[in-house]
Amino acid sequence: MTVADNIAFPLRMRRVANADARKRAAKALEMVGLAGYGARRIEQLSGGQQQRVALARALVFEPPVLLMDEPLGALDRKLREQMQGEIKNLQRSLGLTVLYVTHDQEEAMVMSDRIAIMRNGAIEQFGPAADIYDRPVSHFVADFLGESNLWPARVVSVEADVVTLVPPDAGAPRVHARLRGPAPDDPRVRLMLRPERIAILESGVSAENEISGTVERVDINGPTARVFSSTPFGIATARCSRAPGVSQFAPGAALRLGWSTADGVVFSATDSR
Repeated sequence: MTVADNIAFPLRMRRVANADARKRAAKALEMVGLAGYGARRIEQLSGGQQQRVALARALVFEPPVLLMDEPLGALDRKLREQMQGEIKNLQRSLGLTVLYVTHDQEEAMVMSDRIAIMRNGAIEQFGPAADIYDRPVSHFVADFLGESNLWPARVVSVEADVVTLVPPDAGAPRVHARLRGPAPDDPRVRLMLRPERIAILESGVSAENEISGTVERVDINGPTARVFSSTPFGIATARCSRAPGVSQFAPGAALRLGWSTADGVVFSATDSR
């Protein structure tokens, strides 16, 4: 079928008059940026254009809810990012509810108003992307959505909403995290920190929590760098802007890492969810 025939197909199945179907198909084509493409054959279109036709065909009969299951998985990165923006704009302009299924965590963060993290057929956590990223409820969520440092630790004290932690087999260094729920029953816990929340401290600079480390390796990714270092808690990953000093770190170099108490999340080490 032609592009126009493809888009009008759901309308014909709903017995919409031909003239109305053609008009609505043309409007849907314009909506996805393919005005004038109606007479072309599908095989004459690029992959991205074919995805737009599929989107127009799904939108043309104005459904109240649209299910999209990995719709951009076959596209290259640049085209995928372009289509993400177009889908978001269409969703907002049409007022649709879109249930969007993806295994791409970055895409989920970009596309969503709310995210449901699924595990074994059940919802592990549901809410706005920022809440799930900053306040995951379990190891699984923290590890699944974004990159995390998940360090084994031992609780030495709890005062108000602040828990003091040490490495599992040592009494120092002491670090702190803010509780977001009841105090853990078991002193064995895990401390979660997002890599971008960890700062590499320059000489004379201090932080609420500090640990020493030894550089294992540095990965450069354009304007940012990921610095891996061994610490008393295990391997720490810090993501930072690619400042001149960062590029100079070599394996074996000593450094200090620091972060805010509010950025740490504590999980029970026996959390099986």
